[in-house]
Amino acid sequence: LISGQMAVESGARPRRITRALISAASRPTALDTDVAPKALIDIEGSSLISHVLQQLHRGGILHAVVVVSHHGAVIIAEMNRCRNSMPGLQIEVLDLGVEYKGFYAASLLAARSLCFATEQGSADSEPGVLIATADHIFDEGLVSNMCATALQPGNVDVCLLVDFGKNHMVGLPKTTVGVCCEEASNHVSSLSRALGRPMVEGAPARKGTGIE
Repeated sequence: LISGQMAVESGARPRRITRALISAASRPTALDTDVAPKALIDIEGSSLISHVLQQLHRGGILHAVVVVSHHGAVIIAEMNRCRNSMPGLQIEVLDLGVEYKGFYAASLLAARSLCFATEQGSADSEPGVLIATADHIFDEGLVSNMCATALQPGNVDVCLLVDFGKNHMVGLPKTTVGVCCEEASNHVSSLSRALGRPMVEGAPARKGTGIE
């Protein structure tokens, strides 16, 4: 399970997070097989993605949008099973097709119309959206804290999960994003791969700096 601390990025009426956007449309990885994607790896009798959805729902998510591409048919079948086992969670699926060759961010953008009533998602009354991945199981308490965060346009527009762990982090990918936060407010002051590079190379995190 993944746990950590929240930070907010500065940007009215408070909004809450009740939706989750999950992309399983990334390019095949070493954990994918010819017949099943990583998201369907079995963990104690249930698929990885079903554990992800269950924890999100327990934490307060009411509506999940799942983006698929490669192995879309088997993931869609799994989503049907999840609908039966989690009747309180509305699950929508966007299938980008087996020929999809885009990257992670593009798959998220493709689902924006399912997440926001307006293209820009600017309506103050709209619930916030939690962006998650299909292969990371989050502690439900952390999800609950994020869902309870009051989003205030111009003040708190985005919440980030930041790991401020003081120990050396091992095995971080080169794409790791570092996040620097203001100590008093926990507001994000900057984030980039350049900030994450020292931690990727084995250096301890500096005070107020963690990884996203």
